[in-house]
Amino acid sequence: MVSFQPDCCHLWNKALAIGLYINAGENPIVGLITFFTDESSFLPIVVMNEFAHSTTAATHYSATAKWLHWVMAVLIFGALAMGFYMQGLPFSPGKLQWYSWHKWLGVSLFFLVLLRLLWRFTHRPPALPGHMSGLERLAAHLGHIALYGLMLAIPLSGWLMSSAKGIPTVWFGVLPLPDLLSKNKEVGDALQTLHVVLNLTLLGVLLGHVGAALKHHFINKDEVLIRILPRRS
Repeated sequence: MVSFQPDCCHLWNKALAIGLYINAGENPIVGLITFFTDESSFLPIVVMNEFAHSTTAATHYSATAKWLHWVMAVLIFGALAMGFYMQGLPFSPGKLQWYSWHKWLGVSLFFLVLLRLLWRFTHRPPALPGHMSGLERLAAHLGHIALYGLMLAIPLSGWLMSSAKGIPTVWFGVLPLPDLLSKNKEVGDALQTLHVVLNLTLLGVLLGHVGAALKHHFINKDEVLIRILPRRS
């Protein structure tokens, strides 16, 4: 009789190795490749790398990572402010223009976050401070996952909403984007509600993100905030 348990343990060890590899700040693509290889020699190396991470990782973000971070931060807060502002405007050509600008920002952010994810997967970020507890590290990782997920989901939900409402999206008034859904008022209204909820969620996550950065700077007095500031390269 063939036992299923060894296969489960084998897959679990591989998954654990990949998780530790990503947590150590390594390229997750390498971790995924390792899934299809023997992890017997890989896993101990990853565990050791996790402990040695603070001494081997970069001490600050690259200039490209900083540029992407701050440009996207400005655009995100601009898009949020614009979205809340235009909701209260009476229907007019001016309001439609605000909606067009808002959609241009959203599409731009969608492509920028794809670029940022590509950069993140191919460039090792600085290590988290050694004084952080396991729970704090988990919260940091989950916070970043939430940010990236929302930065993808929000513009996509807006694009889907415009498609369902039968409103074309023309990027910067030049490049028409294809409709992702056929016109459907009920679907459009549901996507509009989802878009608002996602934006409110993003606002909450951003406040937590900023609050954590300020805590690191003023209470923990480490370099988590310093290493992402534009003045340092």
